[in-house]
Amino acid sequence: MDDADYRYKLSVEKHKVTLVVWDIIIIGVALFSIWVIPLRIGINKNLLGGAYDYLDLLTWFIYVFDLFVNMRTTYLDAQGHEVVESSKIVRNYISSLRFVVDLLSLVNLPNLMIKNMPDKVLVVFNMFGLLKMQRYFRARRLINSVSSCPIYSG
Repeated sequence: MDDADYRYKLSVEKHKVTLVVWDIIIIGVALFSIWVIPLRIGINKNLLGGAYDYLDLLTWFIYVFDLFVNMRTTYLDAQGHEVVESSKIVRNYISSLRFVVDLLSLVNLPNLMIKNMPDKVLVVFNMFGLLKMQRYFRARRLINSVSSCPIYSG
């Protein structure tokens, strides 16, 4: 395998079924975050009891993995060509506002990692968690992607 094949093999193609499934999972996890984080901040910090700590940890790891998936996902350039070169994909994602928001949303460390912090500090960490809501808006991109791709249309 030459260097070029290796670079492209690590890419996640924009219109593959696995990426669509991953986006659906991320949208589901984001919906969980959209409902639970505001409720825990404003109404009941003990919502879901001890189970929340483990769900929080699981969703945090899913978001971290998603950051790496986004660094590998191909994109369309200004001419409409799919960019598959790894270095260009990473550069494009890291220079985007989406990366900044994705990274800041990870400041909301799972409660199991910051258990002994004062409540006021936990609220600030949870506020960063609200940035995870932007992943829900991936639904629009997913619908556009599926509807415009000949693989999925009848």
